[in-house]
Amino acid sequence: MKCFIFRLFILCLICLINTQAIARFKSPVAFILSSHGKNFYSSDGSNWEKIDRRTFVFPGQTIKTGPNGNCKIIFESFKYTKYIEKNSHVIIENDDIKVLSGNVKNQEKVFNILENIKRKFLCVQRYVSVPRSLKINKKIFNLPVSLVVCDNYPNLVWENCGPDYSYKLTIDKNIYDIQKSKQSIIKFKLKNIKPGEHSYQVEVMHNSTLYQKAKSKFYWLSEEEYKPILSKEKNLQLIDDKGFLLGNYLDDKGLKVAALDYYLNFFSLEYDNNLIPFIAKVYKELGLINILKQEVQKYNERLEEK
Repeated sequence: MKCFIFRLFILCLICLINTQAIARFKSPVAFILSSHGKNFYSSDGSNWEKIDRRTFVFPGQTIKTGPNGNCKIIFESFKYTKYIEKNSHVIIENDDIKVLSGNVKNQEKVFNILENIKRKFLCVQRYVSVPRSLKINKKIFNLPVSLVVCDNYPNLVWENCGPDYSYKLTIDKNIYDIQKSKQSIIKFKLKNIKPGEHSYQVEVMHNSTLYQKAKSKFYWLSEEEYKPILSKEKNLQLIDDKGFLLGNYLDDKGLKVAALDYYLNFFSLEYDNNLIPFIAKVYKELGLINILKQEVQKYNERLEEK
């Protein structure tokens, strides 16, 4: 069973990153975090492809950076990102980079994030495969099953039913009126919340008539609970990844609204269809079902264009 899962994982990775045949019997050992300028990689040393997106790399693959190029890469076994400088020619080995020409240096110290991304990859695929034929019932209003928030990330979100709807938010025994909006996502900033678990309810109002309502819970982190998260968060902020790694990390910690914000920033700057399943997962878990369906449709349309 374990052997089957391993082989399935490798097969999915191959489909994802469109590698050459040489990569089929190898597991990825590193992940390209960023690529600037003209950079290329090859699996056989003869056929070269431009590095224009984040991608996994395999042992034996070769990377060349141009006169105005550079790459940032992270290995599963390393505690640092590796920076491949301009005019460099390197070979990816099992746990290191062999420099043929040019220069490679250590940069930011990081905790083990590649293992997490690899493990998570198979899990998030279902969020862009199962919902493809999902039938959306607009009469159903969704909230996340649970949510983690804190001083640094104090927002609740839910999907806007339309510009003609307002909302009544009840947190514990406090009631807040939310005005109509044309935004697809309603965002409410929490204030003066004590650490611990809280119940909340959102009522969807059409004029003065109750249209739908939903209940959920959120957990407010204390400063002590947030400290270890903040430490790793600062560590990741040193990496120029435009928000993908931070989104992935905060999603794992239950801070899904914060994860969504970082993912949205990342995709606004660098749209990568291969990474859409990660944000699709967050859309689903936040109850943003119609937005999820739209994203899945775009994802599959781009796959069909290839």
